[in-house]
Amino acid sequence: NETIAEATRANNFANFAAYLNRVLDELFIARMEGNEEIFSRVMTDTEFRSAAHEHLASEIFQRVRKTQVTE
Repeated sequence: NETIAEATRANNFANFAAYLNRVLDELFIARMEGNEEIFSRVMTDTEFRSAAHEHLASEIFQRVRKTQVTE
């Protein structure tokens, strides 16, 4: 998602993680089809959601920044 990549490049990790937290529901809803069980857990289990958010924020941030350096 180019919008997320732009947010990664424009922010430090803390600000990016806060941004991702705001758009996380939209991302999960977009990916819901075929993943109803995981979607349901993310929406109802706050501990699981927090762990998923932390992992996704870190992975996305690192990958985009790494790609930016190699380009």
